[in-house]
Amino acid sequence: MSICEDSRLKDKIQLPDRPDPAQPNLKDLLRELQAAIDSDPDLPDTDKADLLEQVQNLAEAKQTEEPAKKEGLVRKAKKMFEVTLQSLPATAQIVESCGKLLPLILKALGFLV
Repeated sequence: MSICEDSRLKDKIQLPDRPDPAQPNLKDLLRELQAAIDSDPDLPDTDKADLLEQVQNLAEAKQTEEPAKKEGLVRKAKKMFEVTLQSLPATAQIVESCGKLLPLILKALGFLV
């Protein structure tokens, strides 16, 4: 069983499906990121668990109305992704996926990339 399938985090992304058609669908982006993390063979299980927790934090940030808390959740997630990805080869599948998805997720959350 994969980390994502076994994780309580998998179904916790509880966001509206499409609040604004002009915006990227954050829920889909987060699920795509979750799947990329879970399926990457270069990512150790402990790092997978840490990054999956940060995906959940990004979902929580969307629902948080307090600006300081929202910024803290996003900043922590961004740092965790950066540190983890720096330890992997540039050719790792997750590095490419995060390079594509994280800017879209941050933009959908209202943060500059």
